[in-house]
Amino acid sequence: MDGRQETLTDEEIQVREEGIPPFVAAGQDGLTVALDTTLTEALRAEGLCREIINKVQNLRKKSGLDVADRIHLVVAGAPAVQEAVAAHAGWLRRETLAAEIASSGEMPHHDTFKVEDVEVTIALAKV
Repeated sequence: MDGRQETLTDEEIQVREEGIPPFVAAGQDGLTVALDTTLTEALRAEGLCREIINKVQNLRKKSGLDVADRIHLVVAGAPAVQEAVAAHAGWLRRETLAAEIASSGEMPHHDTFKVEDVEVTIALAKV
């Protein structure tokens, strides 16, 4: 530095591993892992369905339904909601015990919420 030679010890050196966007990276003991954090449409649809499942389970509990009760389920919303539901319909049915999933209809128990500025309405009734 400034024409002088300096010797640094291991305690004075800090190595940080950082990813280059859209990657994040972390390392330990000589091993580095980098993950791509890009949200694809498929990942967004899966995340939306995961949130729908969570909200259906909460509504089921709030409505006094038993965890093993089969239900009729309505999921209404923008085209992105309907596309996500169509792509993951089997998973939604299994996780919520829905005998059927419709995009409209009147049910006694309902809730509306937003996921990433997308409004979703769910409604359910015991089979």
